[in-house]
Amino acid sequence: MYLGERANWFGGSNTAQVYSSLADAILNERDADKELAIQHLNTACEMFNDCFERQQAIYASYTALPTDEEEIDTESGGVSLSEAPEVMANVDEDEGYAVIQASITPSTILDTLLELLSTLSVLLPIHPSPQPLIHTVESLLFSKLAPLSTSLPDRQTDCILTAAITKCAIAESLFRTSSPDPNAWEAAISASFNPTEWSFSASADALCAKSDAHVSLASTIPELAWKHYAFASQALGEAAKLEPTKARIYLARGDMELVRSRIECAARTEQVRELLRKNAGVFYRGAMRLEDAEVKKEGEVKEAALRFENGEVAALTGLLDQESREILEEAVEEEVFEAEILEKIITDEGV
Repeated sequence: MYLGERANWFGGSNTAQVYSSLADAILNERDADKELAIQHLNTACEMFNDCFERQQAIYASYTALPTDEEEIDTESGGVSLSEAPEVMANVDEDEGYAVIQASITPSTILDTLLELLSTLSVLLPIHPSPQPLIHTVESLLFSKLAPLSTSLPDRQTDCILTAAITKCAIAESLFRTSSPDPNAWEAAISASFNPTEWSFSASADALCAKSDAHVSLASTIPELAWKHYAFASQALGEAAKLEPTKARIYLARGDMELVRSRIECAARTEQVRELLRKNAGVFYRGAMRLEDAEVKKEGEVKEAALRFENGEVAALTGLLDQESREILEEAVEEEVFEAEILEKIITDEGV
């Protein structure tokens, strides 16, 4: 069976997701090849954009107003466009093949646009010259996303959250390339997660996104690190109340407390440092209690590494396999643990 050109948008979207995933994997590596990641993200954006434009064109063909002669008589058994089936097959008897066309709806168009904006949000902060891209993104936000959000009230949270993440990415990219003004970046985060404009605090995903935005700023501007890591930690705490069984939130809270414990600032006394480290252990153990094998392993390794740092030299015995080392290496990259911990594990007596 032949799949016609009008169905190609689906395969293109899948391929774009593959390129986006490849870029994410590269960026998560210790020595990330940012140029290669940018190439993959550019390719993904082009494919998502092509799918988006094709979907809009196909949907426009559905909704074109018929002339008087072409109007469908629904009372006599005709089918209106609003009742079009999810999948349509047009059979060409002469050629002997069928063209399968997946029905396009505003919701499927929105899905593609959200994927495109999410990919652009990853690309913007690492792009060396993001200004032309920013104009494109802002146009998508105002001329494409806003109308779709209005027409799909049940998807408004998805739309507003994606817009918030994208606006924070724009602010970060400007700070890194042309306008190193921390106040502008801070203002963008506050405006994007403004409780008077949308109820982001009712969504765990939105709270985690808010936390990520503060972490990005905190990890970039040392003098603002303490304040914004505290904001990030607060957002994760609120998310945990909404999603008490989401193990990854507990892991993230444990990481956040350890990162905060290592910041040198007037607000961080030894008493505060010890409290943060104690909290981290509680959160790691909380993650371990939830039924998620991958998270349980990571929580186990990090909780043991914390006890190792506290002087329990045998804490990591039996946890020195390749997976454990990779977890610790990534944690060191994220400044959750001191860089020396891997060397100490190798050389410390009894481990």
